[in-house]
Amino acid sequence: MPEVTLAVTSGDGSGNVGALFRWLRSDLRVQYGLKPELRSEAVPEGTMGAADLIHVVLDHGEAIAALATAVAAWFGTLRRRPALRVERDGVVVTLADVSEERLRSVLNELLTGLPAEPAENEGGEEERDEPA
Repeated sequence: MPEVTLAVTSGDGSGNVGALFRWLRSDLRVQYGLKPELRSEAVPEGTMGAADLIHVVLDHGEAIAALATAVAAWFGTLRRRPALRVERDGVVVTLADVSEERLRSVLNELLTGLPAEPAENEGGEEERDEPA
């Protein structure tokens, strides 16, 4: 089943993955039966600690829309907005400005492998890392 990994990043390194996880867990589980998981993974050598990441299995058609809506709603509550890092199979996309439409487009592209059609007035920066 398709799975994506989400991380919240900010310039000062104080991403709030825990708050996003709690938001998603309550919103997605109740309405769509999705079960996001919070996992800690080792960070690259030379840095301390572990990175908290959210893993979500997208197992039905409404899952992408539900995840995009819930994540965008959470970002909308923040005064100071961090970036969102989305990963699938080693392909990483970092969105500096999270909108429901842009996130839905990125998720569709990552899950299908097909390029997303450009949305009108996308705005925001996107950084993409492909596996070597």
